[in-house]
Amino acid sequence: MATTLVSPHYAPCIDPTKAPEAYGRRAVVKLSQEITATDLTTRQCALITLTEKLHNPEHITEAINSGVISKLLKLLRDKNETVRIKATECVYIIAGHAVGRKGELKHNVVKNVSQLFDDASEVVRVLAHKTFSRIAEVPSGAQQIVDSDLIPKLVKKLQSEASITIKQVIFDTLHSCLMRETASALSCGAVEVLNGYLTSDTSTIRAKAAQAIMDISFSTAGKTEACKGKCLDILVPLLSDSDSDVKAASAGAIMAISTTTEGKHAAIGAGAISGLVLAIDHVCSEVRVNALKAITMLAEAPVGRAQLLVHVPAIETCTKDTNEAVRKHAEIAVRVITWVP
Repeated sequence: MATTLVSPHYAPCIDPTKAPEAYGRRAVVKLSQEITATDLTTRQCALITLTEKLHNPEHITEAINSGVISKLLKLLRDKNETVRIKATECVYIIAGHAVGRKGELKHNVVKNVSQLFDDASEVVRVLAHKTFSRIAEVPSGAQQIVDSDLIPKLVKKLQSEASITIKQVIFDTLHSCLMRETASALSCGAVEVLNGYLTSDTSTIRAKAAQAIMDISFSTAGKTEACKGKCLDILVPLLSDSDSDVKAASAGAIMAISTTTEGKHAAIGAGAISGLVLAIDHVCSEVRVNALKAITMLAEAPVGRAQLLVHVPAIETCTKDTNEAVRKHAEIAVRVITWVP
């Protein structure tokens, strides 16, 4: 029989960790107001609910228009760990959309998020680096990171972070930023740091480190620094690595370094030709393409051409490859090797 007694417990369908939502378009606006409440529980519940709301792309623009980005950036410095985690997660979700990245860049989000690299919570640090990686995917985002002089800080974090997950995300961010500018990375000794990761026990780290060396070696100063740092002595053995991504990245790095005369002779001296010739038969097309590009670079040196002449029949078989890019670069390699003055 029904009574007028009110139960002290929440109803089964009510989640006490979430804030009550307003109807329709008012939902995000109300949550945007509540995340700045002085009461800790109110802030936490509002952030948890807002995080779920932002997973729906329709609410991203509403959140930006209600001024949520500037409020979230202030919450990144909150003393409560849960608030920092959820605020960083919101910033990360917003960065996954073009309109969100544009709004965050206007608020110079990289400066605020970079302060979380030293946070005591690993969850916060992971989300902060993932946010950086997303922002760096667009040229304007990568340029803002470079202009904020944060490349040296990212390189430093590669050394100090113990988490493999965070290291992988940092490599992704560096990949995007190094396509914009390499001077700051070279000045902080990035080549030496990357060299150390070429021998990592984790194949993903080895591949990303080789990719970073390739990115940094597209500049003339990067090629010189790579030769000085003896990168080729470590990259050449990676051509026989069991992981195809490592092989492709190392072949690409050798190709990038070998565009200069110094790089060509350093690669030939390190024994790159034998490893590259073996790589042209690899099942992965990216490995074959990068190996053929590197072979072409080395064939431009008389010493390299002399060594590669005996391998022309093997390289010619790639001109009939099913992959168009492989066929194209195999034909170029054959022309360069068989060129007669």
